[in-house]
Amino acid sequence: MPGPVFLDSGYLLALELSNDQNHSKARFHWATLSDSLPDIYTTSYVFDEIVTFLNSRNRHSKAMEVGATLMSSLAIHFVHVDVSLFYEGQPPADARSRSYRTFHQ
Repeated sequence: MPGPVFLDSGYLLALELSNDQNHSKARFHWATLSDSLPDIYTTSYVFDEIVTFLNSRNRHSKAMEVGATLMSSLAIHFVHVDVSLFYEGQPPADARSRSYRTFHQ
């Protein structure tokens, strides 16, 4: 069985939208995964991004369909990105001050 897979918004959109330039590749890849499903992970951020993207392009029905599929899938592990997880993924404050520009500089 393959290792864990992270579902990102670009991949999900390519799977769902037939006019996406990567639709065929994504569908082929998904077909190879579905033979032996790995652990699949995504985040609440990805969910929000997918639903917002589709809604903003007047694809409300598609947004509802994809959202419901993601939420009801037993194969997908959702990671809710709360405040503590958000900050856990950030570099330490002293590293940020050295490597990131801020609006106040």
